Parts: sequence; C-alpha cells; structure tokens
Amino acid sequence: MANKINVKLILELLQPPMSQRQIEETRHISSKSITAVCRRAAELGVSYADLADKSDDEVYLLFFPDKFQKETVYAPINYEYVHGELKKDGRHAQAAVARVQGRCERGRFCRILQVL
Repeated sequence: MANKINVKLILELLQPPMSQRQIEETRHISSKSITAVCRRAAELGVSYADLADKSDDEVYLLFFPDKFQKETVYAPINYEYVHGELKKDGRHAQAAVARVQGRCERGRFCRILQVL
C-alpha cells in the first residue's frame, strides 16, 4: 500500500515563499503528489487557512475520498470466549490454545496460535 500524501503539509508549504520544486527537493515529496494536491485545492477552492483546524485524515478524506480506506488486517478476537477457555479448571494452557485455535479462521491472532 502506498503512503498517504500529507496534504496539510503541502498546503502549508505552498504559501509563499516556497515553490513546488522547493517542496519536492526539501521534503522528498513527488512532483505528481504536489501537483495533485494543488489541482484538488483549486477545484475545492480551499487553502491551508481553511483546513488548519482539521485532522490529517479529515483533510485527506476531503481531497481524495476514493483513496481513503481504513482497513482492519486482523480478525476480530472474541475475548469473552478466549478468557472463558483459559479460566476453565484442570485445563492445560496448550489444550485451551488448541481449542481456541480450532475456532480461528483468519487473522494474525489465529496465525500466532497455529505456530504454538
């Protein structure tokens, strides 16, 4: 996955006296990214002053709504089930892990359990 463009930083630096070329060289941001932010700011009619109080994620969502996606890589963990299995009397920890492991379908948590 590519890195998100820091839209607020670019808009802040575009205020005089920095040029697009100077931003590219000093901040190591591609010219295509800077140009995309400039064009989108012109389309929306916004400047850094309009967006200064918003978070980076809000600004990125405003500029690039089709690219902004928060995704969860991990499968949801049923903590109630896991804790219940680990609390059972007379059970060895590996047996409890094996039971939990059998109920896993995907996700990092399940892969860790499969290694055990």
